[in-house]
Amino acid sequence: MYTSGTTGPSKGVLLTHGHFFSYSIISAEVQLLTNEDTYYICMPLFHINALSIQCFAALYAGMNVYCVERFSPNRWLQDNIDCKATVTNLLGVMTEFIFNTAKSDFDKDHSLRHVGAVPIGAEWADKFEKRFNIKFFQGFGMTESGMSFYEQISSDKTIPGCAGYPIGELYEVKIANPENDETLPSNKIGELLIRPKHPGIFSAGYYKMPEKTLESWRNLWFHTGDACYFDEEGRMHYFDRIKDCIRRRGENISAFELEQVINSYPQVDESAAIGVKTEKSGGEDEVLVCIVKNKGDNIDNDKFLLFCQEKLPRFAIPKYIRFVESIRKTGSGKLSKVDVRKEGLTDDVIMLTPDR
Repeated sequence: MYTSGTTGPSKGVLLTHGHFFSYSIISAEVQLLTNEDTYYICMPLFHINALSIQCFAALYAGMNVYCVERFSPNRWLQDNIDCKATVTNLLGVMTEFIFNTAKSDFDKDHSLRHVGAVPIGAEWADKFEKRFNIKFFQGFGMTESGMSFYEQISSDKTIPGCAGYPIGELYEVKIANPENDETLPSNKIGELLIRPKHPGIFSAGYYKMPEKTLESWRNLWFHTGDACYFDEEGRMHYFDRIKDCIRRRGENISAFELEQVINSYPQVDESAAIGVKTEKSGGEDEVLVCIVKNKGDNIDNDKFLLFCQEKLPRFAIPKYIRFVESIRKTGSGKLSKVDVRKEGLTDDVIMLTPDR
């Protein structure tokens, strides 16, 4: 099964029977699925979320599945109402696209008790839950590793980015310094490392890519490439992909969190934030945001800068913006920044803030 390819070419992951089995059982048991439930699946079945967390977990629980050919934010609510779905999952920008649809009198006329979704934006999480009268449910898993974290289903307030506690009976986990793999203390952002406690529940490497397999498994830990941290209670909080983390003025900037703020600007349809090197950046990054405008709308740069100054800390304010027609997505609905990262500072980039 192939990875999403958000930061580079997709890799073929060799998956064992035990990997699918443990992935599915954990997902079914943590979500308290029974044969009275119906899973609405709107993701492609070539993605591990749709296949293992949803379809195979449903088979294990003996429940119904309602699977559509492709995701549509405008059809999502009515589909869930029609099939009487009790659970469903969303990934990447799918949740935000649904939130941006027009409100209707039928927003609460469904049977959903929770929606599994990552990532969840602080800008709209609470509003989404109140609008649709649902509870978000978070976790962390990869094609390679299985579901190694799950949030406990409860009535507690949703904490965007909190993937919950590790599945301790199956996995060892730690947050490490990406430079040397040394374990970091609580509330310190580092790379998430995982390894299985039992044989056969993890991937068997990358297909015909032995060098990538060795690279990801150095020092006897699988390196996820994700920047995360543990809080004092032992819950894991997802920050961003390490390649999507922007280091500026000695601060770590989550590209995802920055994009959520930019996307809340009325004339912005969607955005992709990346770090770029310049002669004056001193080895760190400057922030470039590629923006897709709403059709027919123009953006006043001075007003946009004022908005950023009001909503963002100084170190996170974009130095450069670039207007683009579209931003590529993966088949599972995640932003793919391969193109914009490769293109970098093109001739049509606008400097939003002066050098200082």
